[in-house]
Amino acid sequence: MGHFRRRLQAAVVSGTSALGGRVVLFGTEPLFRDHPKGLYSQVAKAVSWAAA
Repeated sequence: MGHFRRRLQAAVVSGTSALGGRVVLFGTEPLFRDHPKGLYSQVAKAVSWAAA
């Protein structure tokens, strides 16, 4: 592989805060471009899960 080593890292992390609220953290900028490939559904699912 040369000097490049592949590290797998999560782009989205979700969990529950100490007070019981749901939290979603995106490590990317899913709404940066006008037509992100498949990311609108990812954002919608995150909002839906966090609001439930």
